[in-house]
Amino acid sequence: RLAHVQAALYRGDAPAAWRRLEASEPGLRRSLLTRVQAFRVESLYLRGRCAIAMAGAESASRRRYLSLARACARRIARERMDWSDPLGLLLAAGIASAEGRAEFAAAYLADAVERSDRAEMGMYAAVARQRLGALLAGDSGRELLRSSEVWMADQQIRNPGCLTRMLAPGFSQAS
Repeated sequence: RLAHVQAALYRGDAPAAWRRLEASEPGLRRSLLTRVQAFRVESLYLRGRCAIAMAGAESASRRRYLSLARACARRIARERMDWSDPLGLLLAAGIASAEGRAEFAAAYLADAVERSDRAEMGMYAAVARQRLGALLAGDSGRELLRSSEVWMADQQIRNPGCLTRMLAPGFSQAS
């Protein structure tokens, strides 16, 4: 079921992703899988991404969704693992961007790039570079975009834009 949530985010269908996520929540709670740190972090990251995507899709509840995403980012940050830190930072960057705070989004993304590289999380590093490169002007932004595009091409990722939207929502389509 959670794969369907990811697929809806990939397609850019935030309402479908949110509906599927909400439908899967009772079963997830009953399963006790969130007692396992890796699954807990991934489920928080997915919930945060869905909330950020919904904040962009549903303006009436925008603050509520961003608040939910912020809570997910804080809970991930409390895990304090090399592999979880970049996920919380990507959420924080998406929230900042959705709130129109580009300078904070850029700072979170730069930190996410560094920490993803350190944890050898290439896909997350590439996504963070893509988002950061789109925010920055000049040669540094172009170099980040090029680096991300090269990595994604080497991995044979067919639609880098959809992958980036799925893993780091909250940015304008131009970003």
